[in-house]
Amino acid sequence: MLETWRKEGLDWRIAKKLLLTHKSNNQYSGIMTLAVDGEATQVIVDVVYDGDSFQWQIHEP
Repeated sequence: MLETWRKEGLDWRIAKKLLLTHKSNNQYSGIMTLAVDGEATQVIVDVVYDGDSFQWQIHEP
């Protein structure tokens, strides 16, 4: 699944790789590699998955 959105003032970023580690219960943490204007950059991602849906939060380095 590819999720995209448009919002004025945001740069286009495409996820190239996502590595997650199980922290506890339904919580995961990891690193996402993004392509930003042709350059690779990494951000920290926290994910919560309840078995049906998930939420994520991206932290800029």
